[in-house]
Amino acid sequence: MYKGGMELQIAWHAMSPSESVEEEARRRFEKLLTFFDQIHTARLSIDQSGSKTGQSHVFDVVLELHVPGREIVVSHSPQNDRHDLHRLVHHAFDAARRQLQDYNRIRQGKIKHHA
Repeated sequence: MYKGGMELQIAWHAMSPSESVEEEARRRFEKLLTFFDQIHTARLSIDQSGSKTGQSHVFDVVLELHVPGREIVVSHSPQNDRHDLHRLVHHAFDAARRQLQDYNRIRQGKIKHHA
C-alpha cells in the first residue's frame, strides 16, 4: 500500500500476470504519488489482444486515475510494431504524469481551463 492507503489496481485480461511488469507499474505509480498525492483511485488494465506475427503479442494498456473533480484516462496501444509491454506501461505513466501536471497548473491558476 502507498501513501494514505492508496493502491494501484492491476487487471490482466487474456494473459497471465507478469511480475516484472507489475513491479514496474507499481514503481511508476509511487513516483506519480510523490508528484501528486491526491489520487483517489488508480487502475491499470492490460489486455493481450492476440498475436500479430505468431511470436509477438499485441497489448493494450489503459491507466485510469481519479483525482478531485476529474478522471484521467490514458490508453496506449502499440505503434510501429512496438509490442513491448514494459514500454507501453512506461508511456502510459508518462502521459498520465503530463496530464496531472496540466491538471495541477489549472488548479493553481497558472493556466486557464477551457471546457
